[in-house]
Amino acid sequence: MEKPIKTPKLKKTRKKKYYFRLFIKEMKRVKWPSGRVTFKSFGQSLLFSTIFMFVFFAVTVIAALIWNQAGVGI
Repeated sequence: MEKPIKTPKLKKTRKKKYYFRLFIKEMKRVKWPSGRVTFKSFGQSLLFSTIFMFVFFAVTVIAALIWNQAGVGI
């Protein structure tokens, strides 16, 4: 009776995941805008949001007035 030949078990090598390192590397590649451009974009966003808020408020008030005139009531 022969003994079975033992083959050495191969260890599975996992590919290393360098998520944090790759994230930092990508952040360094990005061309970030200057402070002036950033502030200007922020101002435009704030202005748009304010105007949109007032338009939405006006539409809501007008709709409420129409509903009250129709007798539906809110």
